[in-house]
Amino acid sequence: MSTVDEAGPKIKKIIYLDELTLSAFWTLLRMRSLTKVIVLEKIRARQKFWCWLLTKKDVHVTEAAFFAGHLRTGDGESVRFASRRVAGQIALIAAKDIVESEPTIRSLNEEYGRNTIRLFIAKLLQAYIDYWPLRAMVAQALAAPNQPDVWLRTPALFDVKFLAETIHGVNFHFYPTIGLSPIKLVFFYVINVIRYIKLISGLGQNARYSEQGKTPRPSVLMLQEDNIRSDRSLRGQPHWLDVSQPTPNFDTFVVELPTSRFAICAMPSELARAGITVVPLSIFGAAIKAMGSDKALKRVRRDRGIAIRAVFHASGFANKFFLLQISYLLGQARLMGALALWLNSRVFLIRETYYSLSDAMQLVAPDVNVKTIAYQYSNMGFASPLMLSTADRFLLFSDMYRQTFQVNDIAPQKFVPTGYLYDYVANLVREKSYKHREILMRAGAEFIVCYFDESVQHGRWGGIGKQDHLSELHTLAKTVLADPSFGVVLKSQFIHNSPSQLHKDDNVIQAAKATGRYLELAEGVHRNDIYPTEVALVADLCISHKGGATAAIEAALTGVRTVLLNTIGAKTVWDAVYAQADIEYGTIESLMEAIACYRSGVAEQQTIGDWSKILHEFDPYRDGKATIRLRSHVENIFN
Repeated sequence: MSTVDEAGPKIKKIIYLDELTLSAFWTLLRMRSLTKVIVLEKIRARQKFWCWLLTKKDVHVTEAAFFAGHLRTGDGESVRFASRRVAGQIALIAAKDIVESEPTIRSLNEEYGRNTIRLFIAKLLQAYIDYWPLRAMVAQALAAPNQPDVWLRTPALFDVKFLAETIHGVNFHFYPTIGLSPIKLVFFYVINVIRYIKLISGLGQNARYSEQGKTPRPSVLMLQEDNIRSDRSLRGQPHWLDVSQPTPNFDTFVVELPTSRFAICAMPSELARAGITVVPLSIFGAAIKAMGSDKALKRVRRDRGIAIRAVFHASGFANKFFLLQISYLLGQARLMGALALWLNSRVFLIRETYYSLSDAMQLVAPDVNVKTIAYQYSNMGFASPLMLSTADRFLLFSDMYRQTFQVNDIAPQKFVPTGYLYDYVANLVREKSYKHREILMRAGAEFIVCYFDESVQHGRWGGIGKQDHLSELHTLAKTVLADPSFGVVLKSQFIHNSPSQLHKDDNVIQAAKATGRYLELAEGVHRNDIYPTEVALVADLCISHKGGATAAIEAALTGVRTVLLNTIGAKTVWDAVYAQADIEYGTIESLMEAIACYRSGVAEQQTIGDWSKILHEFDPYRDGKATIRLRSHVENIFN
């Protein structure tokens, strides 16, 4: 086990420092017999003077040069990928510690049940904690095979012992930061008040919601988690309702959240035919005015006051901070409860489980007679707090995914396998796909490869860099240029990562485009709203990245050969399943060689991309009816 030492090292050695802050500078000045400090964060111009002063104390400071995605753990996994998994593990452990250490938090967590409050704390901690394991594991990779001494700023929201217990082979040391705890708490309280006012007043949205819009019919309540579309051949919401079918016997209300990422891409008349109404954020203000005094919400209002008062006698900054956050969550729960009562909602449908409003509804749902249904929409290679839910039901692709959507005693009440969520798309996009394929074939393409990219990050802490992305694109583009029978179709996960935006002036890509056998498909503003199915049906073989692999599963379900490119050495809980098929390749070069062998008829390469032996593990149905089963679960609650 790594050691945690606040006193500072006593002997000469190289140390790794997270960042040359003022607090770190003063800590280094007090050290003796240090010869070299390697700083992981960029050393800025104003910090160069500090470096010069430190040389007078025989402390020599240098800046590390690295890209986190290129560094590897001892078992060959990308440090950036592995650290996210570790951060999630620590977040769950630390959340349990916080709940158990603070009586009021423990009491509220028990009162509302299902460990929803504990999960909420873990979600808050996930992004916060990521800083420490990432830097520790980067230092570990840079120092290999030696065991590094790593100095990090002292975290304010979790116990440092969890780092040492989770990450082995690192000597942890922590330097203090400037303590402004009371000011920080006041700041967090003010921020929460502003966020609450924004919810009840609909700030940022001009539309007001009047009581005339109240419906006597039972309804489904959702948050806007995507573009609102009536065209189900593109990614959108609510995908499970078909506007061309008869109006259901319930209404569907979608609360329009204040974000520029999502739009309404449907005519109101189209949505009305399906009983769908998009309501502005200001509906919360109308709902709390109409239903705020309902007896079902009195407990939530009381407990919010208890959480706020507990801040004044709680011990430690972390406990005070999380009490404030819980008070805000309870405020959100009261708003969600009032809204459900006002709109006669009987079902709350959850896709994005990381929204705090989703956890808030979970707290109040039993009191307002609402059933909560969460549903899986992506492949999960390991459990993450952000994707967990304590809903009444959690609809999964297959029973296999239970292990990634529950951790110890944090789980939904019931898991229900319903198949891959977007398995209906093939019938809607087949004609479009054939037209795309025809374009490539007219230009001479006889064998077409589809390429799905993952998110591209910039800066030293990223996982997949811009140059890594370009290198893979160049391999494909150069094959297009060298082989007149080879075609490529591409789809990025995000619009801003489309090759036409990231590499718009690249000569190799421009030359490949000029052949007519290089095609990029994109639709949308933030995410690329084209489904992987549409692109997969253009191709003879699809390339996806193992780090996510949702696009790979969707492509494989269309019947197209699909491979996983694992340049980051990603480890997942499905590795034993993947190993049963010829689908995983470590480099783009080895993959292209395998594709060439397959095309030339090499016998041992004819199984490339064939998921037939394992596809049932990911979707036991494979019948195109997952959305029908989802809708059935919703409708059964009204019957």
